Amino acid sequence: MRLDGVLVAPDRKPRIDAASPRRDAAPVIISEIEWQRRKRQNVGAAVEAAGGRIYGPGGAAELLGIKPTTLISRLRTLGLRDGRKRQRAVARRALSGALTGSSSKK
Repeated sequence: MRLDGVLVAPDRKPRIDAASPRRDAAPVIISEIEWQRRKRQNVGAAVEAAGGRIYGPGGAAELLGIKPTTLISRLRTLGLRDGRKRQRAVARRALSGALTGSSSKK
């Protein structure tokens, strides 16, 4: 299927990017190990570009075009995020509040 008339004005010659694969070139095959390495690198780069933010506008999930819960699952699978980290942070805050005497009861 050719989309030259749709993507480019009919009177102009379509531009071919150097990065686009040629039709007669053999497809590049990537091993599973390399695929995982690239996926890990890409996810890490997205989290870094988002300043560590996963959710919301400008978050890594938005940059990758996936749901935040999917990204968190991938982070855990790739070993880039410890699932217990958030649990420890919540426990630490609760303990900190108990030690300082702050309580919601009066």
